[in-house]
Amino acid sequence: MPSVTPIYPSPYSNSQRLSLAAVFSASFGVGLIFGFQPPLMALVLQRGGASSFEIGAVTAISAVAVMLCGPLYPAAIARLGLRLAVILGIGISTAMLLLMPLLPGFQGWLALRFVTGCALGLEWIASEVWLNTLSSDQSRGTVMGTYATVFAAGVMAGPLLLQITGTAGWRPFDVGGAVPGAHPLCPC
Repeated sequence: MPSVTPIYPSPYSNSQRLSLAAVFSASFGVGLIFGFQPPLMALVLQRGGASSFEIGAVTAISAVAVMLCGPLYPAAIARLGLRLAVILGIGISTAMLLLMPLLPGFQGWLALRFVTGCALGLEWIASEVWLNTLSSDQSRGTVMGTYATVFAAGVMAGPLLLQITGTAGWRPFDVGGAVPGAHPLCPC
């Protein structure tokens, strides 16, 4: 039987496709964390009697952490490598979510969300650098558009996951921590 040549052959090797899939998966997981954690924390803190200021501070501290750690990311990524930086960012942020039930309240969650922000920033920057190394000038727009779309899908899935888990007890933290940690990062 004669072989069939695809009309649009893939510009990527199998290794590059697996790496793209891993980075897209990580992007979905980070989006999920961004869409899941803030409403979960706000609802739990409100139920515990936290003020609007405390809820806002716990929510915002993650973005502050990314900005403060920004100058440190290039050296960290150069030292760790792209794959390990992505894995470490996801692993640390997942661990912080799992620790939240052990340190309930404003001060504990403020610290955990700061560390989460530092870790997610590392994953975010490493993912974008990695995608730029994987894409060509011709495919960069498509690759980055796909990356942004997958991230947005993760953000949208966060509140849906919260609807399933609820906000009481350990369940939302366990499920929220398990989902982002289930990325197929092995092929990175």
